[in-house]
Amino acid sequence: MSVNVITYNKVSELPGITERITKHFAGHERDIRFIVPSRKDKHWHHDKGINTAQDLWTWNEIYEDICSSSDSKRKRVLSPPDHLLILKSILDDVLNALPDKASSWPGLKRSGFPSVLSDDIRDLLNEAVPPEKLISDTNAQDPSEFLLPEVYSGYINYLAENNLIDSAQICTSALDALRNFQDWGKELILVFEGFLSFNHSQLELVRGLSDRCREVIIIKPEVSMKKFHDANYQMNVGSEPHKSSGHVIELKCAEPGLEPDVIARTLALWSQGEYTHDNEFSDFDSIGIMIESGREESFAQAFRRYGIPYNFESGIKINLTLPGIILSSIRHLESRNFPTYDTAMLLSQSCFAGINFPVMKLYRAGCYGLESWKKYLSEHEEEHETFHVALRAVEEIQIFCRVLSHQHRPLEIMRAFEKFLTAKNLWLDRISMTPEYPGMDEAIRITASAIQTVREKVNALEELTPDLGNIQDRRISKEDAYEYLDDWCKNSYTRAPIKISNAVRIFTGNPPVLSSFPVWIITGVTQKTWSGNIKASPLLGNEERRKINANSHTCRLRQMKHHSMKHYSVGLFTRARE
Repeated sequence: MSVNVITYNKVSELPGITERITKHFAGHERDIRFIVPSRKDKHWHHDKGINTAQDLWTWNEIYEDICSSSDSKRKRVLSPPDHLLILKSILDDVLNALPDKASSWPGLKRSGFPSVLSDDIRDLLNEAVPPEKLISDTNAQDPSEFLLPEVYSGYINYLAENNLIDSAQICTSALDALRNFQDWGKELILVFEGFLSFNHSQLELVRGLSDRCREVIIIKPEVSMKKFHDANYQMNVGSEPHKSSGHVIELKCAEPGLEPDVIARTLALWSQGEYTHDNEFSDFDSIGIMIESGREESFAQAFRRYGIPYNFESGIKINLTLPGIILSSIRHLESRNFPTYDTAMLLSQSCFAGINFPVMKLYRAGCYGLESWKKYLSEHEEEHETFHVALRAVEEIQIFCRVLSHQHRPLEIMRAFEKFLTAKNLWLDRISMTPEYPGMDEAIRITASAIQTVREKVNALEELTPDLGNIQDRRISKEDAYEYLDDWCKNSYTRAPIKISNAVRIFTGNPPVLSSFPVWIITGVTQKTWSGNIKASPLLGNEERRKINANSHTCRLRQMKHHSMKHYSVGLFTRARE
């Protein structure tokens, strides 16, 4: 079965394309499934003529539907950082079997190495590289020539033995299930929307589906570059190129840290009709902004200062919330045996004793170590109103640290974290008692959402643990326990806040592929980073790479035109000097 590729230049063109597809298959509307890159992209289909959630799939829904329609048992999908528990165990076994090699590769024992190894293994899984293709050489001087094949093979085998799959194996597993069930999908019309290209595991699944389904259609963004390694090239299908359009304005600021204020001030002036511009201001809801992770608070402060309404489209990473920051602080302070001044500053946080805690008085007292802090605070509890709650905080911190020090299982460690965050008269109980100041309601909401996310993770781990195999009983060291919590905080988000109307939409990192706004604002643009990693991409030929590197400014303009801007649109982005 052939594959039909349709290109678009603006996301605003998609409703017309999907409508034409639906009309073309009149009478078979119930058999059409639109496949989007991620769950976040489902939100942007509400106004595109797609009636029910049943019509919208991700790769995971393809896998689930194949399994539910056949005798194939659906395997449980591991999410970060639970997969690191398995990788770390396999890595330790490999290194323990070769002590000489382990001593000659000291970097392998560092706490961050499993995460690096995980990225390499994820690439192998995405490209559907079988373990037997990697040749393991026990005499290799480079660890990648021996260690990566061994751990990769061990990881694949462990997952198979315990009926688990890595999230990067979804497409490979779907293809395996498809081969075992010949009747699935014969009447389906699959429309892949927003995919510029496919990794190898995705590509193999699409090819398998094209041989099985009634029709496979790919709707992809146009890049206007010849011989670009996109879906056209992968499927060996040509398409009519689209002419791009759009208007780009470049804002300059002296330092990256000034970007939030420059953008907020520009939007404030534009909304009042005082900004020199070819187009009149429409409304704040027509503006989307892409920012880097970790800059949420600086943009929020700038927008509040200039009276710009805004919505964060996704939650905040847990490591950037108060629970994540406190966890990081405890880990650091415990390694130094809780020194006087830094511990006093920790206890003065709003979730503990608060701003009235007499930090300098405690600094002069010279407490060192949690036992010393407990002794002093209990003996002087009547001297200050905050000493009682500070003592409670020290006791809960000590309990939490003790759990992490006694080599418990991951589930017990996460439970200890939840118990610490829900300790009576601390955290939300204390923050709600803090005198009002601008932003306190937001701080309470974010902290409450972070705690709820931890609680949900505990529940998910309780359900997952019986399926983890032998790894569920593995006791991990204190350092590994901190690393596990830290990895989870970096990969988990709070819930997105309730949206307000007519507000700028802020995306942390890359927005959903199918998001569309008349005006895009792109931050963090420098000569070094823009137009991004595409300059060195192995998917480009030498001639294309030479053109991009030789004329980066032209490429910037070309790429800006490919964003989802409507006919009158302005592509507004800032550039910080380096």
